[in-house]
Amino acid sequence: SVNAASTMRAIAARRRLASMASQPHINVSATSVAAPAAPPTAPSQHPMVAELSRKAARPLSLQTMAKTYEDGDVMAAAAYLHEELPVRLAKQVAEVRRALGGDAEGVAPYYEATLLDLLQTPKPDDAPSERAFGQKVEGLLAETKSAIPHALAQAVRARRAAAFASFVADGGGAVCANPARSAPDAPAEARKDFHLSRPERLARLALDRDLERFFTARVGIRLLAEHYLAVRDADAAPLISACRPADIAEAAAAEVSELARRAYGASPEVEVVGSTDAALTYVPKHMRYALGELLKNSARATVEARRGRSLPPIRVVVADGDEDLAFKVCDEGGGFPRAARHDAWSWFWSSGPPLGRSAGSGTGGGLGLPMTRCLARYFGGELSLRPLEGHGTDAYLHLAKLGTG
Repeated sequence: SVNAASTMRAIAARRRLASMASQPHINVSATSVAAPAAPPTAPSQHPMVAELSRKAARPLSLQTMAKTYEDGDVMAAAAYLHEELPVRLAKQVAEVRRALGGDAEGVAPYYEATLLDLLQTPKPDDAPSERAFGQKVEGLLAETKSAIPHALAQAVRARRAAAFASFVADGGGAVCANPARSAPDAPAEARKDFHLSRPERLARLALDRDLERFFTARVGIRLLAEHYLAVRDADAAPLISACRPADIAEAAAAEVSELARRAYGASPEVEVVGSTDAALTYVPKHMRYALGELLKNSARATVEARRGRSLPPIRVVVADGDEDLAFKVCDEGGGFPRAARHDAWSWFWSSGPPLGRSAGSGTGGGLGLPMTRCLARYFGGELSLRPLEGHGTDAYLHLAKLGTG
């Protein structure tokens, strides 16, 4: 039967994900959880998945999310998610297969099997059926939080190696922004400048666009699922009205400092200054992840550039504007060439090995910056970098104030 077959596929996919997770790490509206753009046609192993991927997704306004949470309307939240989640998962299957091709086989079958499993779950129109559906959603979130990010990172790196084998074999993009290898006293070979050919660059840009659509859609899926579970279990909503950026920055700084001390034996101090009393409506997990990734990059660059000398502090400036809340993360980690700024946003480029997982991070090794920009852009924000080669880098993270427009 379809149910038995989908269950077997789900078990097989989850086993693959568990195995991968145990291995070493090898702009949308600010008023709604946006519906992902319809992906181009991509091959699927099941006709139902292909059919669902062609359906239009329905956005959910933040006002509706807030009202559903305040009213505790579990059945309304469950009914929406039960209808919407299979469509969005089908689009994820199409996107990841298109972006990663054969390297998607560690990820796409999981989404496909989960989707088919959800289709067998009765519509939540009473308490027992709602409980059964809620358990399915809890399992989906738990598995995608742990195993999926590692599987995705491995698939992206495999795709990177396959698409740009000669480029990666010659050193890849890693030399461009690694202060230790671009320092004036570094060996000439270490400072060699590598360039992608035009066909390689165009191919990478196309893949980057596909992956950005995939990861942006994934943000929406998780946010919708977390909102439903918050309504269901009376937990804290993923979107809160009194998010305090300075407190989140301090927490992310403490975690990253501990990672740096474990990795290098030292860590630069992190100073949080500016509008430290500011508060806004936002998703704390998104803010925490973004700041964690920026601080990890700054901490690693600072320690590697100084090599045993005294470490200058990293400054986090919080600016509370009328339109948005902004952070400026400033370091003296040596910076990188302006020519490498575009590479920093590629899912196929890394400045070096990841410092570690922190502040909600689940990827590392080149995925942190583009993922952070996805999170910022999801609600109308932005992330930009201003490097000063030979000195350091300033990162500007702008977060839209939700519910004000």
